[in-house]
Amino acid sequence: LSQARSSPENLAPPSAHGCLGQPPEGTSRIERITARGEFALADGRTLRPLGIAMGRLSALESQIIRQQLLWQLAQLSSSPDRWGRHAGWALAPSIMAGHDPLPLTLALLGDGLGLADPSEVSAACRPALLKAEAEARRGKRGIWRDPGAVIDANTPQAGLVRLSGQFALLEGRVLRVAEGRQRHFIDFGLRGSGSASAA
Repeated sequence: LSQARSSPENLAPPSAHGCLGQPPEGTSRIERITARGEFALADGRTLRPLGIAMGRLSALESQIIRQQLLWQLAQLSSSPDRWGRHAGWALAPSIMAGHDPLPLTLALLGDGLGLADPSEVSAACRPALLKAEAEARRGKRGIWRDPGAVIDANTPQAGLVRLSGQFALLEGRVLRVAEGRQRHFIDFGLRGSGSASAA
């Protein structure tokens, strides 16, 4: 979480990012981080941070995050999902005097520890997520140190095998968009060409 803390822009009050509309509702310690990037809290709950699809963390990265002993919890879902996870935001007290708490999601994205996932957040919050990810990509931090972090959608097989079980980012020119009875299809190449297709 070092890079996000060193940037004054990322240390703006959480409400300034459009991600939080309510004050924190308690604190908890992070006891461990699961292989799927979820945060097991000391109070027994599991936090799934909003706004990010986590990559695999190294032991050192997990240790650094856990060292932020007390996290303020904000807008945590009142009931868990079917996997027992509470979706929400977490804030860490800033190590810089005079600054407001730092949103965990923006810190993780700023250090390149995941992909921005704007699907569940408000429209006002999305630019901050995408900006934090873009800065990490430019700085080649975290997952962006790997030149294969962005997979060519026309030749995706090798990259997808390597990232099995993780979220992946594909990039390419869309050849066709089709609408089925229950879903839309996005094709990056002709059928049988080996190009990616999404539904």
